Amino acid sequence: FSTIYGNNQVMIGRCNFIIDGIAKIDTIEAKKFSKEDSASINLAVGDAYYFRAMSLFNLAQCFCADYNESTASDANSGVSYTLKYSPSSTSSTYPARKTLKETYAQILSDLNEAASRITTKPAISSAYITVDCITALRARIALAMHDYKSAATLAVALINKHNYDLAQGKAGLQEMWLNDGGT
Repeated sequence: FSTIYGNNQVMIGRCNFIIDGIAKIDTIEAKKFSKEDSASINLAVGDAYYFRAMSLFNLAQCFCADYNESTASDANSGVSYTLKYSPSSTSSTYPARKTLKETYAQILSDLNEAASRITTKPAISSAYITVDCITALRARIALAMHDYKSAATLAVALINKHNYDLAQGKAGLQEMWLNDGGT
């Protein structure tokens, strides 16, 4: 479990490094970038927000109680994280745990920021974060928050695009999970 925790915290730190670093560049050098470079930079920041949201969600799923609106505001019920790049090996500088409500609010805020920057079109087995990746993660988050109506709406929207075949039966699941099969 320490590996899962550590890897997700490292990812959050790397995302913060990208978000903070590019913000500094943008304020100093913004007028020197071509349109293509600016688009690439914007996409990289969108990817960083997506991965930070996903890492926070992974931590919440593994290290927090199940989301319950009546207890989501309880102290220390969420994840410990920072939104600024400030590496330290001194445990006294580590942030306290947020509430679960704050944690999920940050996850959704990061996804909104990612959605405003990521325009990559859906593609099967894409090596890049696409708009459908954002929708799929939103569906998983809604499911975890017991917002079943939103989870179903988001999932059905992806299914109805007919971009991704659903695995059919035992053989289809084995092909997908054992052999990276499917389309």
